Amino acid sequence: VLADGSARGTVVSSGGVLVASGGAASGATVGSGGSLVLSSGGTATATTVLSGGEMAVSSGGVASSTTVSSGGLETVLSGGVASATVVRAGGLQAVAAGGAASAAVLSGGTQAVFAGGSALATVVSSGGVLVASGGTASGASVGAGGSLVLSSGGVASAAAV
Repeated sequence: VLADGSARGTVVSSGGVLVASGGAASGATVGSGGSLVLSSGGTATATTVLSGGEMAVSSGGVASSTTVSSGGLETVLSGGVASATVVRAGGLQAVAAGGAASAAVLSGGTQAVFAGGSALATVVSSGGVLVASGGTASGASVGAGGSLVLSSGGVASAAAV
């Protein structure tokens, strides 16, 4: 999906790749073996990543209101931004160096923030785990049954537990 183009309700199954490079994808579903890649001004809203599906938010890409189900993966790479991701039990959001995530909700799922990555205002609910493994977590809110783990030089600031 190139600049000014749009795709709505796309289903990406095994071996399929949806690339939004300057364009907009909304309401996509990424199934097992499928991939959604955002780059160069590409945006995705209301994406659902199912078990075995992957979403990569690379430089210039913006993802919002993504739901990552059990076995699904959202990776936020350098220059990528993800906001309001919901990570369900068994799902993972990984924030790499230069990537940024904001207002994620860990509803039993895991957010891993690696060195050089940042997470702002993550809400960790029951069963959720926020791991800052060299990365920075700011303004996290950790509810009953949630966990915040710091390792490998990870930093947490202004966390509410």
